[in-house]
Amino acid sequence: MERRLQLEQWKSQMLRNLNMFVSRYRLVIHNVPPSWNDARLRQLFLQHSGPKAVIKEARIMRDMKNVDAQGIGKSKEFGFVSFTTHEHALQALRNINNNPNIFTSSRRPIVAFSIENKAIMNIKQKRLEKSQAKNPLYSGQHVGKCASKTGKSLRNNEDPDERRTGNDTIMTEETEEFVGITAKPGNKKLRTRFGLKTQAEIHKQSLHKDKHRQKIKRRFDQQRRSMKEKKKDPQPKKGVKRKLDEDDTAFSNLVGQYKKKLMAAPVKKWYD
Repeated sequence: MERRLQLEQWKSQMLRNLNMFVSRYRLVIHNVPPSWNDARLRQLFLQHSGPKAVIKEARIMRDMKNVDAQGIGKSKEFGFVSFTTHEHALQALRNINNNPNIFTSSRRPIVAFSIENKAIMNIKQKRLEKSQAKNPLYSGQHVGKCASKTGKSLRNNEDPDERRTGNDTIMTEETEEFVGITAKPGNKKLRTRFGLKTQAEIHKQSLHKDKHRQKIKRRFDQQRRSMKEKKKDPQPKKGVKRKLDEDDTAFSNLVGQYKKKLMAAPVKKWYD
């Protein structure tokens, strides 16, 4: 629940940017086990999205700075899955999100529609159109790997409801689909006029309290500033006063000695 709350807060923060939007075809899945790979993720979503679903992309994000001996980066425990239609993506989301039977009851998948950047999507689209225009073999029809695989399986008279796991064992789709936990019905009524009045009164009182707090804070800041200014006033230090007293006594002693010398010398009067 804490992880879901963090993701919702991040999503609301990202959607403040006008270039960001919620994709209709691309899903993001969190809480993926570290041992999973792209093929296993694709297989999981094929099992829970219907027999006619086509997956264009299934990728687990990896940290390429932290690579093992085989050259595979450490899993970041989240990935992306892209569908060709919104209906299949929505069906996969409803079947996999918070399902305790996918990983474990304590580690449930968190699935949501991913947030995309409109500017980056436009750049990718222009790059794709430019490469298609330069390619003389391009006929205007793009067939993905998954579509070709499903076509081959139908040509070989295979059951489209069956899927193969990573261990090459045939596995049929689940009979009972997981559609999530039903929520309690909420109160959708509008507030009455009395409720609005009470809310406005509470808001008015909170504003009055905030103003009073700001006033007290200003007074406290002024008192603090005045105390600092008083402390900054220059005052003679004890050591300086002692030095001044010593200099005064030495000067007074020197003047007294000079007076004594003058008084000790015999003064000749004019009549002598």
